[in-house]
Amino acid sequence: MTFIYRICLVFFIILWVPWIFIVQFQNACAKIVTDGTIGSAMSLSGPDYAVSSDLGQQVGGNLFHSFKTFNINTGESATFSGPAGIQNIISRVTGGSASSIDGILKSGISGADFFFLNPAGVMFGPNASLEISGSFRVSTADYLRFSDNGRFDASDPQNSVLTSAQPEAFGFLGKNPATAISVEGELWAPKGETLSVVAGDITITGGILAAKGGRINAAAVNSAGEVDIDRMDISGFKQLGDIEMKENANIYTSDSGDAAGLGGGDIYIRGNHFEINNSHVRSETFGDKDGGVIDIELRGALTITDAGTVSGATGGDGKGSDINIDVTDLEISNGGTIDTQVYGSGSGGNLSINAQNSVMISGQGNYGTDIDTRVTSSASGSGSNLMISAETLILEEGGMVQAETHGSGTGSRVDLNVGSLELTDGGAICVGSISSGQGGDLNIHAQDSINISGTMVLGENESATGSCIFAYAPNAAGLDAGQIDIVSTTLNLADAGKIFSIAMGDGQAADISIQAGDSVTIAGFQSDFSSSIESLTIGNGDAGNIKINTGTLTLTDTGGIAASSDGRGDAGDIDLNVSSLLLQDGGMIHASANDQGNGGNITVSALEFIDISGSVEAGPGQFYNALISAMTWENGNAGTISLSAPRITLADEGKIEAFSFGSGNAGDIDIACSTLTLEGNETYINADITGSGHGGDITVKTDQLIITGGAGISADVFGVDPDIIEETNTTWNIDLSTGTGETTGQGGSVNITATDAIVISGTDNGGDISSFLSVSTGSSGNGGNLVLSSPNVRISDGGWIQATTTNDGNGGNIQMDVETLTLAKGGQVNATTSGTGSGGDINILASKQIAVSGNYNEEQLSGIQSRTKDSGDAGKIFIATPMLTMAHGGEINTSSLDGTGSGGSIRIDASLVDMQPHAAIRAQSTGTGQAGSITIQTDDAISLYGSRITTESLDADGGNITLNTVNHLYLLDSRITTSVQGGLGNGGNIEIDPCFVILNHSRIIANAFEGKGGNIHIVSDYFLADPESTVMASSQLGIDGTVQIDSPDTDISGGLAGLKIPDLDVTALLHSSCALKTMDTSSSLVVTGRGGRRSAPDDFMSNVYFDFDDASEDMPAK
Repeated sequence: MTFIYRICLVFFIILWVPWIFIVQFQNACAKIVTDGTIGSAMSLSGPDYAVSSDLGQQVGGNLFHSFKTFNINTGESATFSGPAGIQNIISRVTGGSASSIDGILKSGISGADFFFLNPAGVMFGPNASLEISGSFRVSTADYLRFSDNGRFDASDPQNSVLTSAQPEAFGFLGKNPATAISVEGELWAPKGETLSVVAGDITITGGILAAKGGRINAAAVNSAGEVDIDRMDISGFKQLGDIEMKENANIYTSDSGDAAGLGGGDIYIRGNHFEINNSHVRSETFGDKDGGVIDIELRGALTITDAGTVSGATGGDGKGSDINIDVTDLEISNGGTIDTQVYGSGSGGNLSINAQNSVMISGQGNYGTDIDTRVTSSASGSGSNLMISAETLILEEGGMVQAETHGSGTGSRVDLNVGSLELTDGGAICVGSISSGQGGDLNIHAQDSINISGTMVLGENESATGSCIFAYAPNAAGLDAGQIDIVSTTLNLADAGKIFSIAMGDGQAADISIQAGDSVTIAGFQSDFSSSIESLTIGNGDAGNIKINTGTLTLTDTGGIAASSDGRGDAGDIDLNVSSLLLQDGGMIHASANDQGNGGNITVSALEFIDISGSVEAGPGQFYNALISAMTWENGNAGTISLSAPRITLADEGKIEAFSFGSGNAGDIDIACSTLTLEGNETYINADITGSGHGGDITVKTDQLIITGGAGISADVFGVDPDIIEETNTTWNIDLSTGTGETTGQGGSVNITATDAIVISGTDNGGDISSFLSVSTGSSGNGGNLVLSSPNVRISDGGWIQATTTNDGNGGNIQMDVETLTLAKGGQVNATTSGTGSGGDINILASKQIAVSGNYNEEQLSGIQSRTKDSGDAGKIFIATPMLTMAHGGEINTSSLDGTGSGGSIRIDASLVDMQPHAAIRAQSTGTGQAGSITIQTDDAISLYGSRITTESLDADGGNITLNTVNHLYLLDSRITTSVQGGLGNGGNIEIDPCFVILNHSRIIANAFEGKGGNIHIVSDYFLADPESTVMASSQLGIDGTVQIDSPDTDISGGLAGLKIPDLDVTALLHSSCALKTMDTSSSLVVTGRGGRRSAPDDFMSNVYFDFDDASEDMPAK
């Protein structure tokens, strides 16, 4: 063989031999060849293959065909024909090569079902189609079993038993993995018929499996077993295959015909994994017939992505198709959706999802990624029931569950039974109604945790949306948004996570009920949104209620619970039943009425404690305090705040507030606890008003009330309407520093009952702001009253109680019912008016003792004060106690300062009044107002040591002093005076009526300047005064007053002298013992006075005065 010949041979082999094989392969693929097991073996002629009945075998209504190869190329067709009585055309391919069908598969037998088996595989090309009048079933099974156990075997033809029975199941021997079926063309079964695909794996690429109003079965199995052709039971298979749909593939039983159509058909999917990628599984109905069911059962995962859908919607009068999904995992992403939406008058089909592991819905897509059971805007039908059961349900990055109604039909009911629920980065669950339909309920049961957190930005230049559970209320009156019921072990809302209910029209917003066995935590903000649980109305409908039952409820870092009304509807109530409540660093509970509607009530019941403390800066200049607030801004009334717990603590700017800024009334604050503690500057309990509405009352029932470090409780009336800064993102900030308008509302009262003690002490760290209780008014509205009841009340270290008025309104009264009242180191009880309104009265009933002593600084003395600084009259002071002790600057004072108002009167009913150095009881006037009067009535004695009881005035009449005591009035270096220092005012009168009057270096004076001096009238059994003492009634320029002393034993000229008796030597009184021994070192007992001298009448008695300031330092804290 020459070299040239060899080269040519090589080129021939390389170039021509492959073409020979390709041509032979194409010829082989193009042929339909019978295998001779039934009838004769022969090749059929194309391109339009005629497969007559005589090529097969008829048994009863079954026509059997057996092929070695069966392929239909593009542009070709194969038509099966036979007698009219044929019910089933049953074909098999036994040659071991896959069938490729890219032409038309036809049946000329009317109504006959078509079965096609090829264990080697089946491929339907993009041009494949069906023209048959019955059902079509294709499989890569090894055999087809009949109801009488007859068998048509494609893997072992000799093992066949041909019968007339109906086909019942596809059988797989499992010797080798089952082969696949792929579909790229459009396989349409006639209306109402069945199309089944059963294989190892199933792939549909851009193809269609369709049976309008009929049924589609798709099962992927990969081991030995049988698949019933109707029941689609795959429980007997150990291994299953996968199903994939991609490139806009469709499985379709929707009937889009006229109203009398068949309705949506049934779709049954069985396998391991099922992926729907940019493809659709649809059983929709558009007529008056009900839809069918989409039933997906997988041992693996169902994945729906890239705008893939599973839909059972209805657009007609018929009920939509049900969707049942039972999988290991379900993942919906990037625009994927499962929906049973309602577009017409028919109700939606039910949607049930059961995932052994997880359900994940993530990504936004062009039209959202969701499970959607909405009733659309044009629909009147009702929504479906949506049920999801999974170990974990995750909605993230815009993934949603939507079940609201936009039409007149009722919204869907949603039941979620999960181990845990995660909503992150914009994941959301939406229920309720935004139109005239009734909203559906949302029920979430999580065995473990529910976590809602994070936001996502919808698009460029668009705002962020937070992860949330959201419920709309319907527009129509008489309807509501349904209910939100959440049960879990823990519930966590973070970084703008929300649970939200809103009424925008006339309907009732959804109630929110939460039961978390361990804890609920609401914390953090993101993209200008705070984490929160909220109920809101902006229309005529009422907002929903919020109810939470949990172990520990924590709100921190601007996290909040809010019930608000921005319309005519009333806000919802907030009801919290917890073991403990922690509001920290800007955590908030808020109920407000911002328009015509009334605010909601806040009720907190804690088994252990309530702690409210701390603030946080959420942005430049944006500080938010931990608080519980109930407010009204317009005409609606604010709600009530009710708190109960063994221990309630407010610290570090923590607040409880009930405000009214409009014509609506402020809410009440009711607190019941064992210990209530307020500590630190700007730590308040307030029930204040700035409008025409009435202030709320504050009622505290506790064992101990402790207020320190500049904290306070107030029910005040401010003098101006506030400027309200925008309630941006529910942070509820208020600016009281500016505003215009007159406040006419009446202030609320403060009522405190403490079974153990009330302690008000100290100032803030700078020493500028005192701890306090306050009922004040700065407007034409009257101030409320302040009522205290406790065995022990101690006000010290700059702390004070006040009832003041600075405008036309009258000040409130202060009523104290105690056993012991201690005012020390600047502690004060103060009722002051600096306007035209009258000051409030102070009434103190102390069943044991009142002790007033010390000062906090030069300006703030301990005392009980009633003052006027304008034309309003000062209030009266009434004190009833067995023992009143005063010392070290302690003062009881009623004054008229630089105004025309009269000073209030002072009346003291006591057994004993003891005033130590620098103590004072005063009624003064430094303006034109008349000084008040002083009346002291005791059962025992009045003693003054370096102290004073005075009434003073500059231009007005001096006040009167009346002292009535059963035993004695004793003054040492002290004075009792009624003095007018200028003008025409008359001096006040002095009336004294004891058994003894004893003056030692002391004065009783009634003076005037131009007016008449006051009169002094003393009625006493004994009147004793030393030469340095003075009793005088005079006027510098006017007529002197009179001094009248009615006493049978009077000596006002002599001094007090000691008795002329020797010292008492006890040894002179003792009898000598008979055995007494005289010893130079014997001792003796001599009774003398102080310093070795006998007692004198003016000596101090031991144990008369008790220094409560010093004693208090050593007393143990309760």
